[in-house]
Amino acid sequence: MKKLILISTVLFLTQINFVNGQCIADAGPDVIICGDWYGMDSVQLGGNPTAIGGTPPYTYIWETTWQVGTWIYTASDFLDDTTSANPTVISSGENLIFKLTVIDSKSNICTDSVNVRFSIFGTHLGTCNYVIQHGDSVFLSNFHNVLGGISPVNYL
Repeated sequence: MKKLILISTVLFLTQINFVNGQCIADAGPDVIICGDWYGMDSVQLGGNPTAIGGTPPYTYIWETTWQVGTWIYTASDFLDDTTSANPTVISSGENLIFKLTVIDSKSNICTDSVNVRFSIFGTHLGTCNYVIQHGDSVFLSNFHNVLGGISPVNYL
């Protein structure tokens, strides 16, 4: 009996506990998404991997808020899935900061954020009609012809 207790005690004292370390969230690098009248680039947020450390499986929560007048937009208005490790941006707004919260299976929480800027660029000639010779230039007056972009904008 003493032998059994001794063996059990030795096994208990030599038990190895595996620890996965601190949870680290990676929302990915800051990004500029380009678009025009016909749509915008397809961009996924999050790192590769989006979470490391901690104890898998992970729960992902993406959040942002953008208010225009009385309208309030949230992450679900801009992302295809606010619970995905790498959601795709599906619509544009102002410059947005998305906050990523990762919760591991032991309820440890880690966070990160990513700044998403939108550059929606468009041009039009409206009703302007000009006749010029090859190599000449013209000033397109009376209204804005180039819209959007990220300042400063250079014209060639």
